[in-house]
Formats: sequence, C-alpha cells, structure tokens
Amino acid sequence: MKKLLIFMFILCMLVGCTPSGGLDAEGVSPEPELPQFMGVEHLDDGTLAIYTPPSAEIFFVIDTNTIWLEVDLGEQTLLVHKGEETISMFSISSGRPLIPTPTGSYRIYKMRAENIIWTPEGIPQDAPWMMLFHHEYAIHSADWHDDFGSPASLGCINMRPEEAREVYNQVEVGTHVYIHE
Repeated sequence: MKKLLIFMFILCMLVGCTPSGGLDAEGVSPEPELPQFMGVEHLDDGTLAIYTPPSAEIFFVIDTNTIWLEVDLGEQTLLVHKGEETISMFSISSGRPLIPTPTGSYRIYKMRAENIIWTPEGIPQDAPWMMLFHHEYAIHSADWHDDFGSPASLGCINMRPEEAREVYNQVEVGTHVYIHE
C-alpha cells in the first residue's frame, strides 16, 4: 500500500493532479476549455487560411488577430474566434428543419443595433443586435423564446439578447461568418 501511495504521489508530481471534484489547489473550478477550430493553416505572410473541413478549399484568409464567427448547427453553438483562438462560445437556435439556416462562408454586410422583425402572423418583435450575413438571414437576439440549444427559428441564428449584444460589439461589417453542420 505504501508503495502505491508513493507511486501515486510521484505520478501526480509529474503530470499534475487536482483535488477531487475537479477543483484546483485554491478550490476553484477551472474554466472549461473552449473548442478550437481545426481547419487553420499558417501562411508564409503571417496570415491564417481558414478551411472548411473536410474540403481543401480556402474559404477566407485573415490576420492572426482578426475576429471571425463559426456557427456549428449540429452543436447549436456560435463560437467567436480571434485568429485561431476561440475566445467565447454561445448556445444558439438555428432554423427549423423545414426552414434551415444556410451553410457556407459569408460576411456580415449590415448591422443594426435596434431592429424589428415581423412574424409570419404579422406580429412585430424586437430583434436588436442584428448582423445580416446572407440575403435576409441574420444573427440576432430573440427574447420571445428560450429554446437555445435546439433549432427553433425561421432560418436566422437566434441568440439570448445579452449574448447577441456581446457578439455585436466584437464584430463589424465584413466580419467572416462560417456556418456548418
């Protein structure tokens, strides 16, 4: 038993151990690691080429400090990247199966801090923090539902209002948006 304890102590010293419950030495839960985008290549000129897995096609080339958005429809998440680093992740609601969110690579072409959209029933709804990326498809806030994490929209990417505002304040017209399954 003593040999086992000594072995475990040495192993912990080599690889690092945390107390039970996933807490660090100060008793604080470590921040969860954000997923990283895998389709990145460093180019000779110092920029990054963003590829769409599994293709070999370059969708866009960016500076290493450029903000860009990735929407994973399968996971129902929006990730904010700065170069190849993921800096934040949010739960979203994309389009329902009969009205899907388009996939592909786009750029934000118009932004509106205040915006009203009309439901199919003709009811106006506030949808601020609108970031249009393809025809009338947009990333915007939605306070009329709480189905984030599952498809619930009419094709747009719905976000909680405070999270949509946070993303809105990090992007600009021309920001790349990559949407995939």
